[in-house]
Amino acid sequence: SLTCPEAPVGRQGRFEEAMRAAEKVRELAPENIDGWGVISEIHVRSQNWEAALSTSRKIIEIDSNVAHSWRDFAKANWYLGKIEDSLYGYMKVVELDLEDFESWLGLGKVYEKMGKEKEAQEAFDKAGELLKGPQ
Repeated sequence: SLTCPEAPVGRQGRFEEAMRAAEKVRELAPENIDGWGVISEIHVRSQNWEAALSTSRKIIEIDSNVAHSWRDFAKANWYLGKIEDSLYGYMKVVELDLEDFESWLGLGKVYEKMGKEKEAQEAFDKAGELLKGPQ
């Protein structure tokens, strides 16, 4: 049984139970982003990157303004070695949510991997500012 104590899905983060519940929501309301979002989160937390990518694409197809789905898209692409797609995803997240620390950090890593040191440093600096909070 897969478990993840910090997962917000279920008291003990039981992936299988959460997945069954989310699949039921998805069956009853296929355009419901919440059901798809739980499925995507489970795939990300279990590092099933192909499934996370597929699910995040489905959510983006339903509503392209859901920042966490673009973050899942970017993260999955990063781990699948699709750096340009990861860059695109992180750029969409920060376009939708300038305060998304995790995406600024991811954007910095992508730029670093691409050899774009100036852009990487700018993204890391932004992540650092967000981590510090308001001064």
